[in-house]
Amino acid sequence: MKKLLCGFSALAITAMPLTAFADTAIDENTPEPKQAEVVISTEIAPAYIVTIPADTTVKFNDTSTDFGSVELTKAQLEPDHIIQFSIDCDGELNNSTDDTKVIPYEINATIDGYEEVYPTQGTLFGLNEAGDKLNLTIDITEENWKKAHAGKYGDTVIFNIKYILDETGVKFFDLGNTKYRLVIPKTFNEGEPAQEDVADSLQACMRSSDSDLVFCVYQFKKPQSYTTLANYANDEAFIYSASEKNIENKINNIDAPYFKFKGKYDDVDYNVVTYLLETDEDVIEVVLRYTENDTAALVTEIMNTLIK
Repeated sequence: MKKLLCGFSALAITAMPLTAFADTAIDENTPEPKQAEVVISTEIAPAYIVTIPADTTVKFNDTSTDFGSVELTKAQLEPDHIIQFSIDCDGELNNSTDDTKVIPYEINATIDGYEEVYPTQGTLFGLNEAGDKLNLTIDITEENWKKAHAGKYGDTVIFNIKYILDETGVKFFDLGNTKYRLVIPKTFNEGEPAQEDVADSLQACMRSSDSDLVFCVYQFKKPQSYTTLANYANDEAFIYSASEKNIENKINNIDAPYFKFKGKYDDVDYNVVTYLLETDEDVIEVVLRYTENDTAALVTEIMNTLIK
């Protein structure tokens, strides 16, 4: 019903005389063509809701306790703005009768679908879309439980929320429909692939006006001859006459073999680095190419952000 009313209102406005709304008059003395410009404007104030965990009791000897989540449940933000949050705590549960007796603990965070664990103490987190969420746990080692005296313990955790301009200059980039993710400069956006890039398995081809780096992501089913990721990388390195390879390479404990070679794209000679990842069923290729030797450092910087 609301949509119908809005549509009717728009129709009614266009049907009424222009002079009913305009401060500028058009009359017989107005030069041809008889036209006037009217500006329509509005303003939306930023609005957001962040939910944080409730009071939580940790059971004796539990090494990891669910501490709920921090979630951005509503987000109507200005461009390039984020909700920044951080956590302040002592990292120690204090005995209620003797505050010199403590149980050390940590609050750690994970993202749904990813294995990476982030310590929260001293870390700034950013949320920018409704549904962005970090899951929290309270972690106490077995050794610290064993050292603890009997009694009641507690600590206060402070959640700091700020609405700020995002000056990090980076964004998350998901690799195909996998759980792999990179952090890349915001200047990179999906661009037109070169003729040599085009393939049914192409997921994205990213370019930036600030860099000569172009990188494309491919995802395809493992071939029947597939045995291990390292063996597949070794075979691919041979096919491309690689000048350098590391089939045992790991990034953040993730198997990520790579090989380097010289390639021609749109009749331009490039340095090319191909990183290989895998899921249970698929192979993911991240093919990064550049012309300037200095860009090799940016390639390494981007790939070192790999998480799963």
